[in-house]
Amino acid sequence: MRNPRPPQYPATPAETCMAFQPPWPNQQPQPQPEEQLHSEEPPPKKKKRTTNGTSRPWDREAAERALAMEAECQKNAGSNAIVIRFPDPELSKETVQKLHPTIENVHFQAPCGARYCFVTLSEDANVEKVMAEIRKIKFGVGHLIAERKVQKTEENVGPENIDPFTLYVGNLPTNISTLEVKEKFPTATRIDVGYAQKMKYTRYAFVRYSTAEAALEAYKSSVNTVIASRSIILRFRRHKAPVGPPGEKPAPSAIETKPGEKLTVGAKLKAKREKAKAEKV
Repeated sequence: MRNPRPPQYPATPAETCMAFQPPWPNQQPQPQPEEQLHSEEPPPKKKKRTTNGTSRPWDREAAERALAMEAECQKNAGSNAIVIRFPDPELSKETVQKLHPTIENVHFQAPCGARYCFVTLSEDANVEKVMAEIRKIKFGVGHLIAERKVQKTEENVGPENIDPFTLYVGNLPTNISTLEVKEKFPTATRIDVGYAQKMKYTRYAFVRYSTAEAALEAYKSSVNTVIASRSIILRFRRHKAPVGPPGEKPAPSAIETKPGEKLTVGAKLKAKREKAKAEKV
């Protein structure tokens, strides 16, 4: 037998007048009046940043003051700066291999060259007398060597090469953190820490300030700063300059490339090894 249909009742007047309401909210945007659309202001444009990383344009006068301050501080520090060299015996891979015939490979965790350090004397010190006294000191297998530090001057460096808003901090240890640099330069607005390519086993940092005046004050108060038992290299950032001590040029490439030619990493390493062998011979 067929199931009987359920009884149908006539709709009441109230049900016929009610419009269908979906159980979910209406996501479609409500149309706005044309006058309201035209009255809204466009969003503000972001300020373009210049090559110095700030929204302020490059200031030639500030760059000239930064360059003059650098020259004055380096001149004052260089007059009382000396180098102390230690009489370490020569140590190389061949020297270690001669210790026993079964030694095949030798790996040094750190550079094995002769040690030396830079020393800054007090302003009232007699530099020549101090060096003469240091040379009489016995150390290891010989005597210490003391000599004046040679101040290298940069070539073709003008105000247009200086970023008066940013300081370059070099000779940092490899385990340095941004927080440690921030403690030494608390008024900086941004700090970027990277690995130095020319100076091995060191890192560097770019310390940026919002104004050139703040960068100048930070430079004057941090010239002789020591971070993690290291005397830092401090100067204003150069545009398109090698990362290293001021006055030094980047090391020449181990292999000459033709225009448009690209070398792989393996080819570069092979060229460096061949150049090192040729220098030993």
